[in-house]
Amino acid sequence: MPTQQKMAGSHYHYDALDRLQDCSSGGTRFYRGDQVVSGIDAKRNFTLFQHEAHLLAHCQRQAEAPTVTLLAADAQRTRLELVCTAYGYARTATDLPGFNGELPDLASGHYVLGSYRLYSTVRLRFNSPDNASPFGEGGLNAYAYCAGDPVNRSDPSGHNVLASLRLAAGILPRRVKAADAFHFSSQTRDVYNIKRFSKGISTFEDNFKGGRRLNIVGHGYQQKMKSARISLNGDKSEFLTGTQFGKRLKESPDFDASRFNSIQMYMCKSALGGSESFAAQLAKAVKLPVKGQHGVVTSLDTEALAYGGPGRFTVDKIEGSYRSEMFYPPFYEARRIIRLLRQPESRLALHG
Repeated sequence: MPTQQKMAGSHYHYDALDRLQDCSSGGTRFYRGDQVVSGIDAKRNFTLFQHEAHLLAHCQRQAEAPTVTLLAADAQRTRLELVCTAYGYARTATDLPGFNGELPDLASGHYVLGSYRLYSTVRLRFNSPDNASPFGEGGLNAYAYCAGDPVNRSDPSGHNVLASLRLAAGILPRRVKAADAFHFSSQTRDVYNIKRFSKGISTFEDNFKGGRRLNIVGHGYQQKMKSARISLNGDKSEFLTGTQFGKRLKESPDFDASRFNSIQMYMCKSALGGSESFAAQLAKAVKLPVKGQHGVVTSLDTEALAYGGPGRFTVDKIEGSYRSEMFYPPFYEARRIIRLLRQPESRLALHG
């Protein structure tokens, strides 16, 4: 005679715009921003320790005995010990962070991504359509997860697909293929405002040394010139010097130089040529410090970048052979000191 096991049910309530408004599953989860930090129900409580986007540990207390589990995750936040398919399906669901570091719903095994939609790892798709489909950023398939590419993309909000842009920077021998450039040490950080500047150029922002930094990703070509130029369309149809690109950047409604402390270029040979390099020309044009790269920067196709944000950015580099150089616009230090002196706090300090 078959037996039945009782399981706690979960109830999800949505508003008219298909946004998750309430979830009742016999427990409560607490968030810091969009990240779960703790939870409590009738039998147990847990705390999830994280540093920015990195999972560190999971502490669970049931009755009087706390259990601490140290977590090791890959670049996409999936636990290394979790055996799952590319779409995140695992045979058993646990209360530990699962696919892409998200906490699964134990009753259904689904992931509640953001406050938007339920993602099913069994059906390999969402249970409800994207309201940005089919003509907006949601794409033609309103139910697809990560546009069919869960390996290189993630969707923490359930609404905007975010690409994991991976760069391998350094002096690569010509015999090394681009696919071989992804086997070196990596650093991962959060990025924001991922945008398409042109068909071949993408931009994103990150936090660097207490300020906001603009990052520019594009293909650089040197040909027979002293300095490299950037490809506007990702091919050899149109190139721009640092001065020309700086002019177009200033004309863009999305660019405001006062918001940034510096610019970083992910572009081949952008530091080549010293004072005549692409990075030096751009620094002079936009009046911001620009960090350029020596050598070859190999990246995935910039079409993989998504609009919006936030996202996650991973830099893979060859130890010992990677070198960058910072270029400053003329009179940068003098202007910086003048700006500081014009601040009310500086005047008080001088007169004090």
